[in-house]
Amino acid sequence: MGQFLSNKYLKFRSAMQGGLIDVDKKCDQCGYILRGLRYGGACPECGTPIVLRSDPNLAFHEMPLPLIKQFRVNSWIATLSVAGFVGLLVFGRGLVGSAVGVAVPIVGLIIIWIYAVWRLTPVLDQPQAAAYGFARGGRLRLAARWLQLGWVAAALSIPSSVLFSRSPFGFGLFTILFFVGLGLGLLGLVCFVMFLRRFAGWVGDDFAERAFSMAVWGNMIAIPLAFVLANMIFSLAPFLILIVLVFVLPVAALLIASMLAFPVGLLSLSRSVDWSVVHSRREAERARALREKMAPRPAPLPEPPAQIELAASPEHHSTSVDPVPEKDA
Repeated sequence: MGQFLSNKYLKFRSAMQGGLIDVDKKCDQCGYILRGLRYGGACPECGTPIVLRSDPNLAFHEMPLPLIKQFRVNSWIATLSVAGFVGLLVFGRGLVGSAVGVAVPIVGLIIIWIYAVWRLTPVLDQPQAAAYGFARGGRLRLAARWLQLGWVAAALSIPSSVLFSRSPFGFGLFTILFFVGLGLGLLGLVCFVMFLRRFAGWVGDDFAERAFSMAVWGNMIAIPLAFVLANMIFSLAPFLILIVLVFVLPVAALLIASMLAFPVGLLSLSRSVDWSVVHSRREAERARALREKMAPRPAPLPEPPAQIELAASPEHHSTSVDPVPEKDA
C-alpha cells in the first residue's frame, strides 16, 4: 500500500485530476502560455503533457529544459571567471607595478563574476526550487548576491588610493574602503559557496557538494591556524620552532586543498549541469515516443466490395440459336 501511494504516483494522480490552470504557467518544453487549459492535457503547441509539478523531491533534470540551459551557461561563465582570476594570479606579475594595470582586468573579471552569481541565484517559483534556497526571501541567496559588490569596492579603491596617495585623508579613506570591501566580498563568497553546496545536492553532484564543504570549512579552520602558527614562529624560542614546524606542513596542505576545492567543485558542478541537459532531452524524447505509441490510431477505411468478373468463355457470352426452317415457296 505504501508503494502504491508513493510520491510519483501521487504526482501523476494530481496531474490527471484535470484542474484548470488560472495562472500564466508556461509549457516545460516550448514555453507556450497554458492559461485556460487543464492539468493532464497536452500543450497545443508541442504536445508535451501538462503536469502539476508540486513534488519537492523532483530532480534537477526534471525541471523545464530552458531553465536547465540557463544554469548551464551561467555555471560555465562562473567557472571561466574563476579560471581568469587564477591565471591573473599566476601570470599577472608584470602588471603589479601598475595600479591601473592591476585594476582593469580585476574589475572586468569581477563584473563577469557578479553577473554569473546573480544569474545562478534567481528567484524560482517551483516548490522544489524553493526547497533548495531559490525562494524570493531566501537569506542565503540574497547574501550571496549583494555581498559580491564588496569586490567592486575593493577593486576600485586600489587605483583611487594611488591617485590620492599624497593626501593622508584620501589614502586612509580608500585603504579602509579596500579592507571593508575585501571583507564583504569574502563573506559573500562564503555565502555563495554554501548556496552552491545546496544547489549541488539538488543537481545530484556528490563530489561538488563535498568540494564546496571542504572549501568553506577547510578555510575556516586553516586560515586561523596559519595566523596562529605564524605568530608562534616569531615569538617562541628557537628550540620550540622545530615543534611548530611539524604543524606547519599539515596546515599549509589543508589551506591549499581548501582553496583549490572551490574551483574544482565549480568545474564538477558545471559538468553535472551539462549532463542534466542531456538527461532532460532524453526524457523529452522518451515522453514524445510514448505519446506517439499511446496515441489512438484512426480506424482503417472499409475495403470496397469485390467486383465479380465472369470468365471470358464462349458459353458465358453466346447462346445457341436453332436455325429457322425455310418454307417452301
